[in-house]
Amino acid sequence: MKSVEKQKIFTYLSFQPLVGLTISIALTCYFFFIGVPRNWGVILYILIPTIILTLIYLLSKVFLGKSVSMTRRAKFLFAIWSVSLILFLGLFLLFKPNLEIEKISLTQAKGIIEESDKDNYFLIYSADSCIYCKDMKPVYKDSFFRFNKNENVFIVDLLSSSENENLLSELDVSQIPSLRKYSQGEETKRIDGVKTLREINQFIDNSD
Repeated sequence: MKSVEKQKIFTYLSFQPLVGLTISIALTCYFFFIGVPRNWGVILYILIPTIILTLIYLLSKVFLGKSVSMTRRAKFLFAIWSVSLILFLGLFLLFKPNLEIEKISLTQAKGIIEESDKDNYFLIYSADSCIYCKDMKPVYKDSFFRFNKNENVFIVDLLSSSENENLLSELDVSQIPSLRKYSQGEETKRIDGVKTLREINQFIDNSD
Protein backbone atom coordinates (compact mmCIF):
# COMPACT_ATOMS: atom_id res chain seq x y z
CA MET A 1 0.00 0.00 0.00
CA LYS A 2 1.33 3.42 -0.94
CA SER A 3 2.43 5.77 1.82
CA VAL A 4 -0.12 8.39 0.70
CA GLU A 5 -2.96 5.88 1.02
CA LYS A 6 -1.70 4.78 4.42
CA GLN A 7 -1.59 8.37 5.59
CA LYS A 8 -5.20 8.86 4.50
CA ILE A 9 -6.25 5.84 6.54
CA PHE A 10 -4.29 7.06 9.57
CA THR A 11 -5.88 10.49 9.28
CA TYR A 12 -9.32 8.92 8.93
CA LEU A 13 -8.78 6.83 12.07
CA SER A 14 -7.47 9.80 14.05
CA PHE A 15 -10.70 11.73 13.45
CA GLN A 16 -13.03 8.97 14.68
CA PRO A 17 -13.46 10.40 18.22
CA LEU A 18 -14.52 13.75 16.72
CA VAL A 19 -17.00 12.01 14.44
CA GLY A 20 -18.44 10.12 17.42
CA LEU A 21 -18.81 13.30 19.46
CA THR A 22 -20.46 15.10 16.54
CA ILE A 23 -23.03 12.29 16.14
CA SER A 24 -23.71 12.26 19.90
CA ILE A 25 -24.24 16.04 19.98
CA ALA A 26 -26.58 15.81 16.98
CA LEU A 27 -28.57 13.02 18.65
CA THR A 28 -28.83 15.05 21.86
CA CYS A 29 -30.22 18.06 20.00
CA TYR A 30 -32.60 15.91 17.97
CA PHE A 31 -33.95 14.06 21.02
CA PHE A 32 -34.26 17.34 22.91
CA PHE A 33 -36.46 18.98 20.29
CA ILE A 34 -38.73 15.98 19.63
CA GLY A 35 -39.33 15.50 23.38
CA VAL A 36 -37.82 12.10 24.04
CA PRO A 37 -38.15 10.91 27.68
CA ARG A 38 -35.06 11.28 29.84
CA ASN A 39 -33.76 7.90 30.98
CA TRP A 40 -30.49 5.96 31.09
CA GLY A 41 -31.39 3.99 27.96
CA VAL A 42 -31.61 7.20 25.91
CA ILE A 43 -28.38 8.57 27.42
CA LEU A 44 -26.55 5.34 26.53
CA TYR A 45 -27.98 5.49 23.00
CA ILE A 46 -26.63 9.04 22.65
CA LEU A 47 -23.17 8.09 23.93
CA ILE A 48 -22.75 4.88 21.90
CA PRO A 49 -21.28 6.61 18.77
CA THR A 50 -18.70 8.44 20.89
CA ILE A 51 -17.79 5.31 22.87
CA ILE A 52 -17.49 3.01 19.83
CA LEU A 53 -15.56 5.42 17.60
CA THR A 54 -13.23 6.43 20.43
CA LEU A 55 -12.52 2.74 21.08
CA ILE A 56 -11.75 2.27 17.38
CA TYR A 57 -9.28 5.15 17.60
CA LEU A 58 -7.62 3.77 20.75
CA LEU A 59 -7.34 0.26 19.32
CA SER A 60 -5.87 1.67 16.11
CA LYS A 61 -3.35 3.57 18.19
CA VAL A 62 -2.42 0.39 20.07
CA PHE A 63 -1.93 -1.73 16.93
CA LEU A 64 -0.60 0.89 14.54
CA GLY A 65 1.39 2.99 16.97
CA LYS A 66 2.12 6.69 16.66
CA SER A 67 1.07 6.67 13.03
CA VAL A 68 -2.49 7.11 14.27
CA SER A 69 -2.50 10.27 16.34
CA MET A 70 -4.68 13.36 16.56
CA THR A 71 -3.15 16.63 15.51
CA ARG A 72 -3.00 19.54 17.92
CA ARG A 73 -5.99 21.09 16.18
CA ALA A 74 -7.94 17.81 16.37
CA LYS A 75 -7.17 17.54 20.09
CA PHE A 76 -8.40 21.10 20.61
CA LEU A 77 -11.63 20.35 18.74
CA PHE A 78 -12.03 17.11 20.70
CA ALA A 79 -11.83 19.08 23.97
CA ILE A 80 -14.36 21.66 22.74
CA TRP A 81 -16.71 18.95 21.42
CA SER A 82 -16.46 17.02 24.71
CA VAL A 83 -17.40 20.08 26.78
CA SER A 84 -20.23 20.84 24.34
CA LEU A 85 -21.59 17.31 24.66
CA ILE A 86 -21.54 17.54 28.46
CA LEU A 87 -23.38 20.88 28.34
CA PHE A 88 -25.96 19.61 25.85
CA LEU A 89 -26.54 16.48 27.92
CA GLY A 90 -26.96 18.66 31.01
CA LEU A 91 -29.60 20.76 29.27
CA PHE A 92 -31.23 17.61 27.91
CA LEU A 93 -31.59 16.18 31.42
CA LEU A 94 -32.55 19.49 33.03
CA PHE A 95 -35.43 20.46 30.75
CA LYS A 96 -37.77 17.49 30.79
CA PRO A 97 -40.67 17.39 28.33
CA ASN A 98 -44.24 17.35 29.54
CA LEU A 99 -45.18 13.82 28.56
CA GLU A 100 -48.71 12.95 29.57
CA ILE A 101 -51.10 10.38 28.17
CA GLU A 102 -54.27 12.12 27.02
CA LYS A 103 -57.33 11.47 29.19
CA ILE A 104 -60.72 10.79 27.66
CA SER A 105 -64.11 9.75 28.99
CA LEU A 106 -65.71 6.35 28.56
CA THR A 107 -68.15 7.84 26.05
CA GLN A 108 -65.24 9.26 24.02
CA ALA A 109 -63.52 5.87 24.17
CA LYS A 110 -66.60 4.20 22.71
CA GLY A 111 -66.64 6.79 19.93
CA ILE A 112 -62.96 6.17 19.13
CA ILE A 113 -63.52 2.42 19.00
CA GLU A 114 -66.56 2.72 16.74
CA GLU A 115 -65.20 5.38 14.39
CA SER A 116 -61.48 4.60 14.25
CA ASP A 117 -60.03 2.76 11.27
CA LYS A 118 -56.49 2.87 12.66
CA ASP A 119 -54.32 -0.14 13.43
CA ASN A 120 -52.61 -0.66 16.76
CA TYR A 121 -53.97 1.93 19.19
CA PHE A 122 -54.33 1.47 22.93
CA LEU A 123 -56.85 2.38 25.61
CA ILE A 124 -55.99 2.30 29.33
CA TYR A 125 -59.10 1.95 31.50
CA SER A 126 -58.32 3.64 34.80
CA ALA A 127 -59.65 5.80 37.65
CA ASP A 128 -57.95 8.40 39.83
CA SER A 129 -59.46 6.83 42.94
CA CYS A 130 -57.86 3.45 42.15
CA ILE A 131 -54.57 2.91 44.03
CA TYR A 132 -53.38 0.28 41.56
CA CYS A 133 -54.13 2.61 38.65
CA LYS A 134 -51.96 5.31 40.25
CA ASP A 135 -49.15 2.78 40.68
CA MET A 136 -49.39 1.78 37.03
CA LYS A 137 -49.56 5.30 35.56
CA PRO A 138 -45.76 5.92 35.56
CA VAL A 139 -45.21 2.39 34.24
CA TYR A 140 -47.51 3.04 31.29
CA LYS A 141 -45.79 6.39 30.61
CA ASP A 142 -42.30 4.88 30.72
CA SER A 143 -43.35 2.13 28.34
CA PHE A 144 -45.27 4.16 25.76
CA PHE A 145 -42.82 7.09 25.82
CA ARG A 146 -39.58 5.09 25.69
CA PHE A 147 -38.32 6.90 22.59
CA ASN A 148 -40.96 9.43 21.66
CA LYS A 149 -44.45 10.52 22.55
CA ASN A 150 -46.98 7.93 21.46
CA GLU A 151 -50.09 9.52 19.99
CA ASN A 152 -51.98 6.23 19.77
CA VAL A 153 -52.70 5.74 23.47
CA PHE A 154 -55.40 7.23 25.70
CA ILE A 155 -56.33 6.90 29.38
CA VAL A 156 -60.04 6.26 29.74
CA ASP A 157 -60.96 8.08 32.95
CA LEU A 158 -63.88 6.15 34.39
CA LEU A 159 -64.64 8.94 36.87
CA SER A 160 -64.55 11.83 34.40
CA SER A 161 -68.34 11.72 34.23
CA SER A 162 -71.24 9.64 35.46
CA GLU A 163 -70.70 6.62 33.24
CA ASN A 164 -73.59 4.20 33.01
CA GLU A 165 -73.27 0.51 33.77
CA ASN A 166 -74.53 -0.47 30.33
CA LEU A 167 -71.57 1.20 28.63
CA LEU A 168 -69.13 -0.43 31.02
CA SER A 169 -70.72 -3.77 30.33
CA GLU A 170 -70.76 -3.17 26.57
CA LEU A 171 -67.01 -2.49 26.56
CA ASP A 172 -66.43 -5.37 28.98
CA VAL A 173 -64.79 -3.18 31.63
CA SER A 174 -64.88 -5.12 34.88
CA GLN A 175 -61.31 -4.73 36.15
CA ILE A 176 -58.92 -1.79 36.31
CA PRO A 177 -56.27 -0.89 35.45
CA SER A 178 -56.72 -2.54 32.08
CA LEU A 179 -54.57 -1.91 29.01
CA ARG A 180 -56.14 -2.96 25.74
CA LYS A 181 -55.03 -2.94 22.15
CA TYR A 182 -57.50 -2.20 19.37
CA SER A 183 -57.30 -2.47 15.62
CA GLN A 184 -59.94 -1.40 13.11
CA GLY A 185 -62.43 -0.89 15.95
CA GLU A 186 -61.94 -4.35 17.46
CA GLU A 187 -60.18 -5.31 20.68
CA THR A 188 -57.35 -7.70 19.85
CA LYS A 189 -55.65 -8.23 23.21
CA ARG A 190 -55.55 -6.98 26.78
CA ILE A 191 -53.47 -7.06 29.95
CA ASP A 192 -55.16 -6.36 33.29
CA GLY A 193 -53.97 -5.49 36.77
CA VAL A 194 -50.59 -4.42 38.14
CA LYS A 195 -47.71 -5.46 35.89
CA THR A 196 -44.00 -4.75 35.64
CA LEU A 197 -42.49 -2.39 33.06
CA ARG A 198 -41.01 -5.39 31.29
CA GLU A 199 -44.41 -7.07 31.00
CA ILE A 200 -46.00 -3.89 29.61
CA ASN A 201 -43.12 -3.43 27.14
CA GLN A 202 -43.54 -6.99 25.92
CA PHE A 203 -47.30 -6.49 25.55
CA ILE A 204 -46.82 -3.34 23.47
CA ASP A 205 -43.86 -4.61 21.43
CA ASN A 206 -45.66 -7.83 20.53
CA SER A 207 -48.81 -6.04 19.47
CA ASP A 208 -47.86 -5.63 15.81
